[in-house]
Amino acid sequence: MAEAAKLGRAEGPRETFEFLLRRWLETHVRQLSTTPPPLATLMTRIALLVRLDPGEGGLTVLDPACGTGHLAAAATQEYDGPHLELLASERDPALAALASARLGFVTEGREVRTRIATADALREDPFAGVRADIALCNPPFNERDWGYEELATDQRWTHGLPPRTEPELAWVQHLLFHLKPGGVAVVVLPPAVASRKAGRRIRGSLLRTGALRAVVALPPGSAQPHSVSLQLWILRAAADGPAAAPPGQDALLVDATRFARPGAREPGPDWSAVGSLVLTAMKALDHSDLDPPEGAVRVPLLDLLDDEVDVTPGRYTASATETSGAELAAKWGGFGSLLSDLADQARHLSGLGFEDGTPQTTATVGDLVKAGALTLRAGQQPPETAAPTRGTVVPLLTIADLLLDGTPGGVLSADSAQAVAEEGDVVVAGVVRAFRAWVHEGPPMAVGPQLYILRVDPERLDARFLAGCLRAPANGRQAGTHASSSARVDIRRLQVLQLPLGSRRRTPRRFAASTPSRSCSPRQTVWAWSW
Repeated sequence: MAEAAKLGRAEGPRETFEFLLRRWLETHVRQLSTTPPPLATLMTRIALLVRLDPGEGGLTVLDPACGTGHLAAAATQEYDGPHLELLASERDPALAALASARLGFVTEGREVRTRIATADALREDPFAGVRADIALCNPPFNERDWGYEELATDQRWTHGLPPRTEPELAWVQHLLFHLKPGGVAVVVLPPAVASRKAGRRIRGSLLRTGALRAVVALPPGSAQPHSVSLQLWILRAAADGPAAAPPGQDALLVDATRFARPGAREPGPDWSAVGSLVLTAMKALDHSDLDPPEGAVRVPLLDLLDDEVDVTPGRYTASATETSGAELAAKWGGFGSLLSDLADQARHLSGLGFEDGTPQTTATVGDLVKAGALTLRAGQQPPETAAPTRGTVVPLLTIADLLLDGTPGGVLSADSAQAVAEEGDVVVAGVVRAFRAWVHEGPPMAVGPQLYILRVDPERLDARFLAGCLRAPANGRQAGTHASSSARVDIRRLQVLQLPLGSRRRTPRRFAASTPSRSCSPRQTVWAWSW
């Protein structure tokens, strides 16, 4: 509460409310499903782009399952024209109250008419006689008790009575029923709706009448449930008057699943890339002379209206992005180059001349530190304050950076950095899930907790030889507890080979010959073997 009070004094009531609402939603994340703001913004932009005959009469937006109002808020922010009307319903009174308060802040200072009803939109439609320009919806999934028995003769089912197991198709037809001619609905659906056998008759009718214009497969992590590649269905009511047009002869299918970001610091996909692909594809929706971008394809209705009526985008976009013969030839050439490099490295390493049966003695890093052959320095916890903006700074590498892409994700003031790797130092990650060792090349770099810097005495030890020994797969297993993926590796217990004098002189040169000449990074292998 102290944090909220401080925010309220610094920012204002709206920011304070959004902060408290976000904290409340994070507390109830397992019970509530919300629409992330980037997804809500994308849905709104699609609807505004695809609708026909916008005219000058303003905009009416409908969300029949509004939750805490993410979609209505996005529509308010994206539409800058006059006469905006927001219609929303939510069956949970607490969520409806939160949505009402939120939209009160979002629409402050604008002439916006807002009506939020506390009702089950399928069973008790609070806007039965209302038609909207756009409809946005992220309905509840897989609810069997959606009113199948009492709604069997409802006039909204113009494409057929939704089966009991297909509540999502009830929401689809509910949205279409409330659209003005030329109006557009964008709805979030689970991927199974595109292919389930029970819904193929309704999908077929939606395609034949031109109501289902496009399907977009989103990357996993776009919304709850985050492990599933959800879909956006773009539906449009037939227009009349000057904007009327015959039903389309194809549907646009867009596969944006490749823009997922597994392991990224921020959850969710690359929304910039997703938005660019989807909106570019939507611009080609009604223009047959425009080619859809890569990842999108127009599919003739004759190809979709088969025995399955499957509108899963990946089923059709995969063939459109198949690798060409020239690309395959280039990849085979690259593979041949890799094989040649591997043969060269094998030739160099085979020259090490270890004799079968000869025992190999080892020394620990701790022993080498005591002998003065190297020095050991542990990484530091970065300060919680903001990154320095003045003076000399050095990049800061952390374990989280290693697990992502190996690129330092922060900076430290050079004056405050206590553990800095110089060129030629060996850097070791001391945690099981990221265990690795490499020779640092390039400008100075600070390291964070659970990272260690080993600086060798070049007269007594070679850095590449040391890094190769430390990377041996058995080394990490012996020095780590492996009680969990976050278990610590005891750096001082890591083993380093002790070789005869002649081998000690030859081995580093052979390792260097078998190592790529480009700068080493945490993801490049210096060399390794199992003892």
